Amino acid sequence: MAAVRLSGEACVLRLTELGFRVTNRTLCLTTLKKGERLVIVPDVETVDPDMLEAILRSAGLDGSVFDGAGARRGSIAPSSESRDG
Repeated sequence: MAAVRLSGEACVLRLTELGFRVTNRTLCLTTLKKGERLVIVPDVETVDPDMLEAILRSAGLDGSVFDGAGARRGSIAPSSESRDG
């Protein structure tokens, strides 16, 4: 996956735009759910690449479709496995 700079807040916002709903929020974490998928996003200024990959995997989203410009706008495309549900 290309290098992407997203805050935890931007990840949460984009996930809610994709149909996830916030189920819990603490000072350092936000938990979101969509169907059986549960995603935990840290409240950080910049999500590191490994964490972003884990978030995308948990959400069933395909991070390989990111391009640098799209990622800065918060663009996340669903993976094929998340389209059927």
